[in-house]
Amino acid sequence: MIHNIDTIEEFTLIALIDSECTNSYINQTFMEKKKINIQKYKNLIPYYNTDGSQNKARTIMEFVEVKLNIRDYLKQIYLAVVELGKISLFLGYDWL
Repeated sequence: MIHNIDTIEEFTLIALIDSECTNSYINQTFMEKKKINIQKYKNLIPYYNTDGSQNKARTIMEFVEVKLNIRDYLKQIYLAVVELGKISLFLGYDWL
């Protein structure tokens, strides 16, 4: 479950966890549907798929700050906003 920092809204998501990945991501389509406030990065970040190929989006431009709640674990985290297809949330090493 994620909690929007700006409002009291909560959203339940199914996440893919990959502790070998350094960052965590949230689906752009999900963010647009739920109208969660997105912030812009000062510098664009190159974006690659798990197979090493460059993603169609090419760069990451936005992020969101949320509270991540997994059972009894609660952590404030920054999620890069990218298009993930059918997956809503991709948790990398930074959520630990």
